[in-house]
Amino acid sequence: AKKRGHDSQNSVVEYVFQPDHHLLEEFELVPKGIDRGGKKTKRIAERCKGKARFRGKGSRYFEHNNREAPIPLRLCVSCPPENFKEGQEEAKKLLAELQKDFVTKCGERQKWPRRGCKTLYTEYIRAPAPGAPGSPGKAGKAVWIRTDGPPLALER
Repeated sequence: AKKRGHDSQNSVVEYVFQPDHHLLEEFELVPKGIDRGGKKTKRIAERCKGKARFRGKGSRYFEHNNREAPIPLRLCVSCPPENFKEGQEEAKKLLAELQKDFVTKCGERQKWPRRGCKTLYTEYIRAPAPGAPGSPGKAGKAVWIRTDGPPLALER
């Protein structure tokens, strides 16, 4: 049987995209983020010896029920702890490139809301496995920590 969900041994970071998914589709965020043959997401996965994929509305990634997850679009990166920083760095390089292109495109589009053009994503890191030393969560519940501001529940 295929194992589903996050590997509890891996460190996980998710970059949740802030603008409306229709705006992200018009910008073509997922095709730009994946690139031909999955080149960009494969680079992240290879660098951290883990996985990198887009999930959520507009991701074109179909879950076990053959539908996109009903959550905001996000880039998920899952790596062994010893390679986590490399995966995070590679993901941030890709996101910086997308952010720059997104802001440029926003300046060209009069109909796009200006407030939606400032922040492309918010970063969340999964806390240590429940029950592990230093874990803030209760057993059986993953805890996600927002890295750029006040704690905020990550929609699952």
